[in-house]
Amino acid sequence: MIEVKKNDEKGTKELWNNEEIIDKSDFRIYGDDDYWVLLKNTDSSEMIMKNSFDLISKDIKRLEIYYPLEFWNMVEKIMIMRDYKKSNSMSFIFYIEFDFEEWKNQYSITEFAQVMEQVVSSYNSLGIEWEQEDEVISNGCYIKCKKFDYSSTINEVFTQYVEHLKEIHDKASILLYSKSNNSVISVFDFPEEVRIPCEQYLVYFAQFLKEIGIETVTSIQNESGKILFSVTPTTPEIALEQIRNALSIYLKLPVTLKDAQYNPMVMEPNVQQLLANIQHLQGQLMLARAITQASEITIQNQQNIITQQQKMIDLTILQHSYIKSEEENEKFLGGTLTIKEYEGNGFAINVPEIYRRIKELIINKNK
Repeated sequence: MIEVKKNDEKGTKELWNNEEIIDKSDFRIYGDDDYWVLLKNTDSSEMIMKNSFDLISKDIKRLEIYYPLEFWNMVEKIMIMRDYKKSNSMSFIFYIEFDFEEWKNQYSITEFAQVMEQVVSSYNSLGIEWEQEDEVISNGCYIKCKKFDYSSTINEVFTQYVEHLKEIHDKASILLYSKSNNSVISVFDFPEEVRIPCEQYLVYFAQFLKEIGIETVTSIQNESGKILFSVTPTTPEIALEQIRNALSIYLKLPVTLKDAQYNPMVMEPNVQQLLANIQHLQGQLMLARAITQASEITIQNQQNIITQQQKMIDLTILQHSYIKSEEENEKFLGGTLTIKEYEGNGFAINVPEIYRRIKELIINKNK
């Protein structure tokens, strides 16, 4: 039972968890009869979250739990709010806070709220809603979750909804960062152990574009654990769709060429550079997979871990880490372009010919 008890001798209010008093430095209590309880650290929060909702005393109208989300730095606390008119009705809330002094995003807070409302609306059937305290977004906003069993623990309900929240965060990020009219901005979520080699491969994309006749400037930023890859053409004549098409091909090249026996002809430096970048990425991913397996392996689950890591860390990591918007069509160039995945046994790939085909399909297609 989570409850507030008054200590008349000391003239204080105490927070009790299953008949154990919580250290006074770990919480704050506001109110005299209807209480607003704030937990100030993750240790006390995790202890409280083991309780079920029906074990929260009815005189606690608002329970604020400090529990920062790793993937979203705007959410540092979750709240349980009891309906003042229907005391048996509760909501589970992910509260969003803005750091106005450090706000450096390319979108405004108003634009953020508009996109969040749009994205969250598709989750309404799951009991997930977007709400604001009032018309001024900076006065408070949150994602409210209403469909859950009160006999469940707070932690269980958190687990139930946090994956949906991650989806909402990712979809909103794509929409917010892709609103640029003069750049192609792509969002990636790389596993930390392979983030650096994957970023290095993305950096070479500007050179890849230059070789097929598209001059651009690229940049990479880390935003809440996501990688924002921005590509800006140097002249307005270059269509952004050309860049998107080229990026789609570029992310597939490591898989397309992984087992190929290359044509022994003398290759141009640009082709050799492309192959060197692909081979470097492949080597780094193999190393990361080996290190991960060595550090986590046990006799009991050896094969399970190997299978899992092989699925997670291979040359498809670029495509799997690319967070696509719902509007993005899976068919590239209307389904007209496929780069054949050659079998490595007994076949040779003419890589300069791949360059030629890419340039022809992307540049000519968009003229």
